[in-house]
Amino acid sequence: MEQAFVGKVISTQIGTFGNKKFKYGYITVDVSGKAIKVKIDRETICETIQPGDLVIVEAEALGETAILVAKSIRIQHPAEDRKPVVEASS
Repeated sequence: MEQAFVGKVISTQIGTFGNKKFKYGYITVDVSGKAIKVKIDRETICETIQPGDLVIVEAEALGETAILVAKSIRIQHPAEDRKPVVEASS
């Protein structure tokens, strides 16, 4: 099930691999006091993010697991007034 949420980046563990510099790793996002870990892979559309950034994450579960894989992560700029589409669950 796909879900979208807004939260503040707590930590990042992102590396690049290969000649095309694919990004892989994890970020942890604080959503209403709950830490949500999200996987980043070569399919993720992602801006350059740092701890403290307010981000909009679109993610879905990896198969039948509880692992969330990001489809896109983008920084929420002050002019945007977005609310979570679906509350994050773990």
